[in-house]
Amino acid sequence: MIQNLEEFFAEAEKSLHSVNNFFEKQSLKDLVRADHLGYKCVTHEEFEILRKIFEFNSLYIYQSIIAERRIAIIRLQKPLQTPCGDMYYLELSDQKPDNSFVSGFEHVEVYPQNGNIDELVKFLQEKNINIEKIEKSHHTTWDFFVEGFKVRIEAGPLIDKIKREEMI
Repeated sequence: MIQNLEEFFAEAEKSLHSVNNFFEKQSLKDLVRADHLGYKCVTHEEFEILRKIFEFNSLYIYQSIIAERRIAIIRLQKPLQTPCGDMYYLELSDQKPDNSFVSGFEHVEVYPQNGNIDELVKFLQEKNINIEKIEKSHHTTWDFFVEGFKVRIEAGPLIDKIKREEMI
């Protein structure tokens, strides 16, 4: 379990290494923007520990209940570097009621720079990327994996969706 900010950034960079290489190799830096990195917690205690680390090491934290669990969106003071732009957000997810989460960085979320998911999906499919449409009750995404790490495509930045749908 991550115990401090230095460990967080070291583990995040390791998790993003193959994805960053993929973005470079596939020339995606002009097509997508990096939005956030997702971390799943195996216990409520882990969620509390990580959230506490960021209470004094972030610009802000917005917490909500989604799919019966706490989700904290954390605006990092120092961004994570990617070929598709600086990534300033961490999505910290508490354990699900069914205890299905395994602890660790689980996905990186990106969105098309031109706002058109269909064009981006088509571009990736033409490069023989195995991409899958995932429909959930609260949103639809397009997901694919790079060396076992999930890359999720959304329509736009998560923080914009939160402002639009939750901060009414």
